[in-house]
Amino acid sequence: MEKNADKKVTCKVCGHEAHVLFKHLKEKHKLTVRAYSEKYPGAAVFSDLGSEVFKSKLGGSVSLMVPDREYEMITLEDLMGWSGERALKVKRFLGESPLVPLGSDDGYVYDYDATLALLFGLSRPKRNAVWISGTSGVGKTQLVLNVCRRVNREVIRVNLDSSVTRSDLIGDWVVVGGETRFKYGALAQAMVRGAVLLLDEFDLGNPYVVALFRPVLEDNPRLLILENGGEVIAPHPEFRVVATANTFGAGDESSLYGTTHSLSLADRQRFSLFIQMDYLKPEAEVKLLRDGVPNLDQDEAEAIVQVANRVRNQHKEHRIEEGISPRQLVNFAEVFDASGNAITAANMTFLLPLSASSQIAIRKLIEESGLVRKV
Repeated sequence: MEKNADKKVTCKVCGHEAHVLFKHLKEKHKLTVRAYSEKYPGAAVFSDLGSEVFKSKLGGSVSLMVPDREYEMITLEDLMGWSGERALKVKRFLGESPLVPLGSDDGYVYDYDATLALLFGLSRPKRNAVWISGTSGVGKTQLVLNVCRRVNREVIRVNLDSSVTRSDLIGDWVVVGGETRFKYGALAQAMVRGAVLLLDEFDLGNPYVVALFRPVLEDNPRLLILENGGEVIAPHPEFRVVATANTFGAGDESSLYGTTHSLSLADRQRFSLFIQMDYLKPEAEVKLLRDGVPNLDQDEAEAIVQVANRVRNQHKEHRIEEGISPRQLVNFAEVFDASGNAITAANMTFLLPLSASSQIAIRKLIEESGLVRKV
């Protein structure tokens, strides 16, 4: 009698027997493992022996596993320098990781309410999804990256545009060095590592792709990977999802973002924390310019911020096609300080890619501000 360990699995399409059916399905039937599993629910794609061989080569989910990272609990006063902020303590992870965001937050101005809400969302032991909405350029993504850098958290970032597929998030079989291996996608990696999965432009995502997140944003989240023989991944306790978007997924009433999707209530209700971000207050943005461009005087910084806010208001009224982000504003101020000419600086940093009508409108605003030439 054949031992169970030696027993092969049978292809439901043609009766072929093998310890692993992946290559057979692809070459003989042009079927992915997912398509085969959907057509024949419960059908095995590898035997006990085949499973052991693959585990020894790939480690299954074990190939993604990393030791739990040590951490310390610190106050917001220690983390952010906010005097007197001791009510909420957060984890700051220790040690190095290539997935911790690079760079620094020099010159970045933290929005108090948004930062506090994000830190709270990262600290909650359950309800692991945060949605940040705001106009383009207000610094939604930068907030997540800077906060995660401060607490030394790993981040896996995906721009959820129309080209992102299921295999990008879940994974798929690939050939590496002549061997067939399962390559885990961004979602699977983030779940196993306990990383923050940062989903930029969430409301631009294909609704069928967005729906993949439903089972991992529930109270008892699990990810079923049909492509890998029905593997089930339970998330690391530190796994979090942070989505950034121009809307909260219910459509764009302002008509400023025509390519966004209206997502289903089932997708939106799985997020447990919502954060609204806006541009910095004028006094904060003036300080940002003065800190970033030390040669800029107070009057010049105030005039630049005034122009920026007038541009943003006209953008909301659909008279100008884009607003000006804080990053663009600092860039403009640097070139203005060096060149001495505001129109030249605007052309070089943000104006020329805009339509002719927007260029004319913004040049007029600059001229009206008196910020034409630096003395």
